[in-house]
Amino acid sequence: LLSLELRNNIISAVKQSAALNHPGAENMKVRQLSDAIHDEVGNKVMGQISDSLWEIIRSEGSMRTEITETVVSHRNNNESKLASCFP
Repeated sequence: LLSLELRNNIISAVKQSAALNHPGAENMKVRQLSDAIHDEVGNKVMGQISDSLWEIIRSEGSMRTEITETVVSHRNNNESKLASCFP
């Protein structure tokens, strides 16, 4: 999914959420309502984000290269830190 499409999917999921649309939702504190919406749509949204990330990683382009370089750099950095713990 493109970032705009993902954004629109998130907005749609929130607007359609049972937590937001159930009677009494207007009386809930913002944090309570936010937590309820997150509990309801969080996994779906995270799945969409994961799918989008994998699409980018599998595609050709500069963003794929940037992600790959970041992952490799991070892995190498962690390996160096681990090696320094066991001289």
